[in-house]
Amino acid sequence: MNTSYDDALREVATQCPSNTAMLDTLSFFHPYAGYYNIVNDREDLFRPFSELGATKQFKAASFAVSLPDSNSDGVQNLKITVPNVDNVAGNWLDQIPINEKDPVEVTYRVYLKGATNTSGPSNVPPTVMYIRDIQIDIFTVSAVAVFKSVVNKKYPSEYYTLEKFPSLGS
Repeated sequence: MNTSYDDALREVATQCPSNTAMLDTLSFFHPYAGYYNIVNDREDLFRPFSELGATKQFKAASFAVSLPDSNSDGVQNLKITVPNVDNVAGNWLDQIPINEKDPVEVTYRVYLKGATNTSGPSNVPPTVMYIRDIQIDIFTVSAVAVFKSVVNKKYPSEYYTLEKFPSLGS
């Protein structure tokens, strides 16, 4: 069993047929702005988006993802950089109201590109993250994503004590 992400990717890449490529995709979603789908390739990708089989377009973009550093406090911040030269990413973010409490959801999927493969994502279930911080300039949109959004959640809002939850003492 692999203990690092790099080793796991190397193993998958060596087992993949020579005429098949792994395509990384990101889907950004917010209730106000809808979906913004990109693929790390030079041409657009049309593939099934979910178990429902609905085909979606992933726009070609050369995004970068920086894996989180190992630390002892358990916080895993993923850095995502998306090109904004054409202002598409920035305009999509402008549709979200500033005072909105719901975070932007980011879903990472891997598709296989080959002569015979037009199926759904190969990583089922896909990895879901939530944007915590966004920086926009004229060339890029940089975001920090976390695997669980606990910033605006009140849970747990109370302590688990024996007085409130007596069954904990059993």
